[in-house]
Amino acid sequence: MNVPYVTMGHTHDVDLQIFQDEAEYFNTGTWTKVFGQDEDRLLREESELVFLQLIRNQPDTSVKLMKWEDGANEPRLVMLFEKESK
Repeated sequence: MNVPYVTMGHTHDVDLQIFQDEAEYFNTGTWTKVFGQDEDRLLREESELVFLQLIRNQPDTSVKLMKWEDGANEPRLVMLFEKESK
């Protein structure tokens, strides 16, 4: 698509991937409750509130996955960890 950033929320998991063409893919996850497929078990609460923050300062652009923290009344950086390969 020849774009530097792609963002979606099509899965329930927050994620960041960098493609071979160096485009960055951001997944903001979901803002709704998530239940398990096999049972009525709540996996995530409704208040994940992850969003993509894009700040354009010429010539640079800063893009971060952030999560709103009610107690602090401010957004905080989402900490992602690499998945272990088996």
